[in-house]
This record gives sequence, structure tokens and C-alpha cells, in this order.
Amino acid sequence: MKPITTLMAFAILGAASLAQDQKPFTLKTQDGTEYKECIVKRVLPNGLQIEYYDGAATIPFSNLPEEIQKKFGYDPIKGEEFSRAQATARAEAQRTAALRSATAKAEKAIRDASLQVELKIIQVLDDGVIAKGTYFQDAGYDVHEGGRTWRAGTYDGTGTIFVVTDTKQWVDGDSISGAIYPAGTYTYTNLSGARAKIRRYATSVEKALQLLASEK
Repeated sequence: MKPITTLMAFAILGAASLAQDQKPFTLKTQDGTEYKECIVKRVLPNGLQIEYYDGAATIPFSNLPEEIQKKFGYDPIKGEEFSRAQATARAEAQRTAALRSATAKAEKAIRDASLQVELKIIQVLDDGVIAKGTYFQDAGYDVHEGGRTWRAGTYDGTGTIFVVTDTKQWVDGDSISGAIYPAGTYTYTNLSGARAKIRRYATSVEKALQLLASEK
């Protein structure tokens, strides 16, 4: 199969070669549809792009009369290659759009669930720290009362959590503050030798997304 870019270039050249002084005509397809006052705007390997009195359309050569196919140099093999290339390009565009949409939704969910924390490190491990402390979860609006304004949200204890961070800068007993983002769960061996599972957080949205993706 020819590269998609080569096939697309072929279509553009086809458009450039059309006469600029075309006279409108009536085009009747094999299925009986009529396009009146038709002008051919572009010749594609698999069909014609036209404008007519009621709008615009792309008509495959397979639905055009044989004389029209011959007039515009229709090659069924090249047409099929181009159709496959178009389908591949559309599918890739749809996948990209779906991925962007899913990523945006995931980022929003992670940001909405972020916590502002004040933590005390219990144990430094190779890939992060186990900590406990307090958190504030922003409700997204301000409260105005009695001449005072404060941010609405929830204050509570974090319980024991795991924060993925660069462990070189921390030792047991250090304090951590700032925003953290949910990133699934973390299983580890505690100081008693038992296996335990706790909530895992990252210090950035990007890292949280990577960790969540790795769990799938």
C-alpha cells in the first residue's frame, strides 16, 4: 500500500488539475440520485467531490457511470488503497480524540479529589514515604459570613497514606505539606512484618495519571 501522505497528495494534485471554467451539469449516479448544476471541485482516487445547487457531496466512483469513471481516470486499485488510507486516518483521529477526552476527564477527577495536607513522615521507603497527618479538601467556593471570608472544604485526618516522592530529601519524622493527588493503592510490609494496603498519592497530576495507568 502507498503511504497515506502520497495518496493525499495525489488527491490535491487532482483538484489542481481541474479546469477553472467548468460548466454546471446534471450528474446522475448509478443508484438514480441526481445532482443538478453540478461542479466538480476535487478528483479523489476513490471518487468526486462536487458542489451542486443544493449543497456539496462526495460521490464514490463505484456509484458513478462508467463514462464518468473513464473521464476522470478512475483506477479501482488506487481507489481502494485511498479508501483504506482514509479509513485508517479517520480511525486514528477518533482514537486520538477519545484518548484526549478520557485524559481530560481523568485529570479533572484527580484535581477534584486533591488534598492540601500537613503530614509527618512515619517511614521512608525506596519509592516514597508512609505518612500521617491532616488534610483540607477544597469544596470549590468561598463562604462569606459576619464580615469574614473563608474557603469552604473538609478538614480531617489522613490516616496512614503513601506518598510517591523523591526519598533522598526525607528522613523519618520530617514534615510534608502541600497538594497531593490520588493515585490508587499501595501495598507494603509494615514494621511488624505484616502486609498492608493503604491509599497512595502523588505530588503531581501527571504522576498520579502514570501510577493509575500502571495499575490497569
